[in-house]
Amino acid sequence: MDSSKTDIWGNVSGDYVVRHKTDTWQVTVFPENSSGESDALLKDWTDPVTHPSGTIGENVAGTIEELKLNEDTGYMGLIAVKRNNLWGFADRNLKLVIPFQYDSANAFVSPRFGKVSVGGQQYYINEKGEYLIRLTRGIVYTGVEAKGTVIALIAAPGFNNGKSIPTERYNCAGIRITEEEYQKEASVYNANLAAAGGLTYYSSKSSEIEWAFTKNNGNGTSSLWKMKAPKGFHTSRNFREGLLVVENENGLKGAVDKSGNIVIGCQYQFLSDSSGGYLGGKMPGQSRTSISLVKNTLYPSVTVKGTKASPPEGNDDTCFSVSLLMSSKTLPGKDDVKIAIERGNGVVCSAPVSDDGGRTWKFSLKDSAGMTASYLIEMTEVIEKISLNTTNITLKKGEKYQLRGMTAPEHIKGVVIRWSSSNSRVVKVSQNGEICAVGKGKASVTAECNKLTASCTVTVTDSKEPPASDSKKPSDEKKIKTGDTVKVGKVTYKVINARKKTVEYKKTSSTSKTVSIPKTVKIKNVSYKVSRIGNNAFKGKKKITKVTIGSNVEQIGNNVFSGCSKLKTVSLPSKLTKIGEKSFYKCTSLTKIVIPSKVSSIGKSAFYGDKKLKDITIKTTKLTAKNVGAKSFQGTHKKAVVRVPKKKQSAYKRLLKSKGMSKSVSYKRI
Repeated sequence: MDSSKTDIWGNVSGDYVVRHKTDTWQVTVFPENSSGESDALLKDWTDPVTHPSGTIGENVAGTIEELKLNEDTGYMGLIAVKRNNLWGFADRNLKLVIPFQYDSANAFVSPRFGKVSVGGQQYYINEKGEYLIRLTRGIVYTGVEAKGTVIALIAAPGFNNGKSIPTERYNCAGIRITEEEYQKEASVYNANLAAAGGLTYYSSKSSEIEWAFTKNNGNGTSSLWKMKAPKGFHTSRNFREGLLVVENENGLKGAVDKSGNIVIGCQYQFLSDSSGGYLGGKMPGQSRTSISLVKNTLYPSVTVKGTKASPPEGNDDTCFSVSLLMSSKTLPGKDDVKIAIERGNGVVCSAPVSDDGGRTWKFSLKDSAGMTASYLIEMTEVIEKISLNTTNITLKKGEKYQLRGMTAPEHIKGVVIRWSSSNSRVVKVSQNGEICAVGKGKASVTAECNKLTASCTVTVTDSKEPPASDSKKPSDEKKIKTGDTVKVGKVTYKVINARKKTVEYKKTSSTSKTVSIPKTVKIKNVSYKVSRIGNNAFKGKKKITKVTIGSNVEQIGNNVFSGCSKLKTVSLPSKLTKIGEKSFYKCTSLTKIVIPSKVSSIGKSAFYGDKKLKDITIKTTKLTAKNVGAKSFQGTHKKAVVRVPKKKQSAYKRLLKSKGMSKSVSYKRI
């Protein structure tokens, strides 16, 4: 069937279809309340071919021909920018986020949806530039309603030759959803709006004298909240971060607080809603390439140990991140966390509280309307431990050896390790960790980083003496070198470290339904630990149903089980620290996963599209917005049960939601 000739219902027009008696047809019928999350309704079209230009992160101010702010919804997310007749997207500081590549573009209507056009075809993309929705040609969409992670596209009959076309509703994965599912997500969005100091405008009850807004009560109910309308102003917008955009009689826009006080004077032709403490505006006569950032003086300012915190990626304006290198021994105390509000107007701030030793802090603001907004401060650059590539070594006088210091998590940048020797007459150590045996005896070499330490005991023998028994190397190691690939049976291994006897499980020629990654493997009669599963090891092996992973495995590489659509059971070992990108991508039969306590890194799209993954246990307390990749849990079961450590429940709710987890999942404490 040629899908290009079908309408939105899947009906074929203009073709004769012949069915023979011997033909077998399979028809999938979804019940009325179905979410439609099946391969039949997933994206079946190819992304358009584009030729992007520009560098992500570059400041495009002064180089662009035009920019577009969202004048329809007031949302200030990614801004559409144009250069050399192509459109891309930049953040509020005009740093390029999505390169120039579209024929036309509109500013994002919510954190997840931006509209673009390529080759005469219109699409909605997400903030990563991935194509989500392809709009049906010939249909005029007269209304768009975006609520956080869901969007509704409305096509009025008056613009479509009198045809009655049902509203199309999609989630942030571009999958069609029902009205019930849409309303459920929209309710969560409204709850989040309230948590950020917002109120939803209630037009049917508003007047020139009194304005009415919907207030989310946080228990599944809502109520009306009313305020006296400031004289000479009108509005149809929502409160966001304590501010409401209003318009005066001359059509110029400003903002008021919940007491009706003017916070931002009416001088802007356009003014966005507050987002992360700023509003985007344009004054009359301002050029098409300019934007004015207007500070929301009601939004809190947070500093930790003198470093200013900022809202992290993911457009979560109630969560601050602190990019300051720390360790588990140098976490901030209560006196290190400072919260300030430039213009209080009756705003009361609670004292910051941490229940995990300083890794995260919570505080709340109570505004003049008696409404409370909750905030989270997260330390993103925390080193949990430091280790060395060896802790005991014997060298002959005059020999050198390179010590390597490793920190966990691995992703943290800017780490500086300082080296010292307990006895420089025995061992000297350079600033990069190279040790030199200078005299007979024993000494300790120590690596230190942010008050965390790790040591190696070095024994130096006279050059004429044979090395101590524990330093002898088996003859086989001379034959097996680091980086070698060795085949044992049907499995190919790669030697990670010949001296430490560690290997990577690289690939297998087996077509068995069950896979067992061993704890150790013998190579030339020497036992090697299997500590890693290599990239793409089982990618696309659709027959696999069960995987057992040996207890020495510490890392699972990228795309390891990607596309293993029949994989139902997998057990992750307790030593595991890293789960790579797309490691379990579209394992659509996987129903349960337990993430061990030492995991400190989960790559982007790790569990993407695992639509039956309903039982999730997270034992680790080390996950943050920085070490968990984008979309890592997107497309998992909408009603999953997620078990998390008690002290991380609040933080993980925010984290997992920002990484694609459905807002309708339930959380339980371990």
